[in-house]
Amino acid sequence: MRIATLKDIASRAGVSITTVSNVVNGNYNRVSPSNVKRIQALIEECHYVPNQSARSLTNKSTNMIGIIIQSEYMTNSLTDSYVGEFVGSVVLHLQRLGYDSLIRMTNDYVDINRSLRKWNLAGAIFTGTYDRYIRDLAEDTRIPFIFTDSYSSSRRINNVGVDDFRGGVLAAEHLLKMGHRRIAFIAPGLHKSEVDEQRKNGFLSALGRFGLKENGDYLMPTSDSGMEMAEMLMDMSPPVTAAFVTADRAAIRLIDALKELGKRVPDDYSIVGFDNIELGQYATPPLTTVAQAIQRKAKVAVDILVRHIENPYAPPENILIDVSLLERGSVRRL
Repeated sequence: MRIATLKDIASRAGVSITTVSNVVNGNYNRVSPSNVKRIQALIEECHYVPNQSARSLTNKSTNMIGIIIQSEYMTNSLTDSYVGEFVGSVVLHLQRLGYDSLIRMTNDYVDINRSLRKWNLAGAIFTGTYDRYIRDLAEDTRIPFIFTDSYSSSRRINNVGVDDFRGGVLAAEHLLKMGHRRIAFIAPGLHKSEVDEQRKNGFLSALGRFGLKENGDYLMPTSDSGMEMAEMLMDMSPPVTAAFVTADRAAIRLIDALKELGKRVPDDYSIVGFDNIELGQYATPPLTTVAQAIQRKAKVAVDILVRHIENPYAPPENILIDVSLLERGSVRRL
């Protein structure tokens, strides 16, 4: 006996396959009552049995969560130690709570929207700075979602971040305490990321309270190239003795490049990073850094999302996690 398909039911009912699918999946609000009644009768008459493997890709009850990672085209963002640790922590915590994960790396709104519609998820986590898309996502997305490190003014979103401004303050205060007065601020992509802007503002605020004026020549927007950062640092006039770098991965590259150019850290330059990725403790010398609790941040993001999956009418949550300074060997006292 031939097994009936969605196409068979649709043909006999004189409706589209999508209409039949909506009835099968209980989306009755998308189908007229008369069509719902007719399709249900045909399903029973034809002994139609839904394909469970197919339904598992579209039914929210499968507990599938999308993880959207900010990434340039065909770039593997998971090689970034911070992103890798955060996403890995998110996946593990989701698994503990009984959820599965689908990962997409993209920085294109059309691609994001297409993926969310195709997957029909229970919820989604956006890691990276998607602020320019937040309004559209809030209007187009009908599932609970949460952003990380967002500085959007929208009150309709869930977000978890860290106190980037305070991180900049801590970095500057530590270098000042160690006797440094000519300090560079190095941010790969400065003026593109609100996260880096907040870290810069905190950094400059601490310098200002200490009586030091902002020196625009010491603010360095650069690429991720360690050699480019090192050469710019060494070309500064008057010479600097220290630098605050807004990401550990960039700080470690800078240290390695300075070594190649015959300079020593911390003897010639003191360096402070941000994030506290695991690799920092194995750098030579070990990296002093502004530490954010990456695993805690991941857990908070998942917990907020799950609360909103379980209660879609819960008010938006915006959580800011504190940071701390972790002293190691990359800063010397003058």
